[in-house]
Amino acid sequence: MADLYPVFEVDEEEEFGDEEEILYKKDYKFDYSTGEFVKGSNDVMLCGGADAWIQWCQSVMRIERYQCLAYPDDIGVELEENIGLEDRDEAELLLQTTITDALLEDPEGRTESVSDFVFQWDGDGVYIECTIESTSGIIAVIDSEFNSRREGEIG
Repeated sequence: MADLYPVFEVDEEEEFGDEEEILYKKDYKFDYSTGEFVKGSNDVMLCGGADAWIQWCQSVMRIERYQCLAYPDDIGVELEENIGLEDRDEAELLLQTTITDALLEDPEGRTESVSDFVFQWDGDGVYIECTIESTSGIIAVIDSEFNSRREGEIG
């Protein structure tokens, strides 16, 4: 009679490191200089890989924290509050901190570090540039320009 409960050997579990593969999801390509999505022949173009991560970083750097219900509170930067400060050294330190914190909150865990900030002030506006590095070693420079007063605001 056949054994009702057969016995067999199981291979030992393969050990995996703690590192998980970082996936770079695709996203719609956006041109920040025109403020428009990039269109192909019939549709909006997609970007993937490192380009999608860099675009995510550029977007987060431009989002005013707590102003859009579509984003959780840990996404975005306190731009207006900090750009309007009288002391530019204090403003730069706070902007550097809030931008770094926001970029390190990457829900996909792709951002390793943010460094090498450059600030160029022009009246009540500022141009900010920084270097970002991914957990997979990709390095890029991102930038943005901000004004303390919104367009159309009287004053």
